[in-house]
Amino acid sequence: MRWKIVVTVRCILWVLLPVSPLCLNELRSNELGGGIESDYTSNDYCEGDCGLVCQCVPQTCFSAKTNFIWLSRGKVDPNDLILTPADAPATPLLQTSQLEFDIAGGVELGLQTKRTNGRVWELRYFGIYDQQANERRTYIDGDAITTNDAAVSHFGSFLGSNTDLTTNYASDLNNLEANVWMNPFWGFEPVVGVRFVRHAEELQTTVTNDLTEGAFVDFDNNLFGAQLGLRRVLWERYEGWGCGYRVEATVKGCAFHNSMQLDSELRTGGATIPTFDRTFSSIAYGGELGVTAVLQFCPYFSMNIGYTGLWLDRVGLASDQLDDFNAVAGTGNVDLTTLIYHGGHVGFEFAW
Repeated sequence: MRWKIVVTVRCILWVLLPVSPLCLNELRSNELGGGIESDYTSNDYCEGDCGLVCQCVPQTCFSAKTNFIWLSRGKVDPNDLILTPADAPATPLLQTSQLEFDIAGGVELGLQTKRTNGRVWELRYFGIYDQQANERRTYIDGDAITTNDAAVSHFGSFLGSNTDLTTNYASDLNNLEANVWMNPFWGFEPVVGVRFVRHAEELQTTVTNDLTEGAFVDFDNNLFGAQLGLRRVLWERYEGWGCGYRVEATVKGCAFHNSMQLDSELRTGGATIPTFDRTFSSIAYGGELGVTAVLQFCPYFSMNIGYTGLWLDRVGLASDQLDDFNAVAGTGNVDLTTLIYHGGHVGFEFAW
């Protein structure tokens, strides 16, 4: 009867998991011999087909990953956005540091191919779109004078006198990278690659429900550079048939050339008045930290959940430029700062 059970299991696996005969022979030997050892690692298990776990006959393997991500970002430095210029000194009604960005969602997409020499080539993208911070301020001083109500602060000048103003601060983050993961040594898997990061912001303060009256500032960072990193499996266990779980940590460091663009304008009385159109460049730095738990359902399908942190240094933000430029004199120097994103991710990976 035992051979009938083995044959039946082999037939089921042949239909459900398109593995090679060599891998089936190994699985069969595990049936007879008690299964996979608990100290299994992905580099020394069996000698057969592809998959997220089983690496048998050396051949090119592929995997695709889709994750949902959610990230928060740090606060910005305090600069005046709305104030009462008639006061001496002017009384701030809203500062940039009071703007609280919402946690924003996005996607992470990855495509990998593992070559016969053990190296893994990876193309990875993730993005966070239209992350916003919105604030509304009303101000009525009670007198009949219409020129001493709330005004919009814009690079050293004041716009209008209003009783109802709204600020909208929005940002996009896009990351694209191409990496090569090397063969592991001493338990670490090194990575080298190139990376492009685009961080774009729009800051506008307008009369509520009237975009023809207000101040607008756009600031873009385009960072391109190289990166190095390491990945290490912190803990893993596999139970046989390609099922198991592991926890891994990844750290990367990047050096960039940052090409920046500042555009700003005032809109009043139906007219648009450009105030700045400047480009800048600098050296920037970045880093990424990730901790991921992977649940392996079979050699071809897994689920992951984890934490991601992204750090960018020497980048420009729209709000930080307000006190560093003067629209009347047309002068100013770009203000560079540190930006941190962090949050979670969850998704699936499929291999063939």
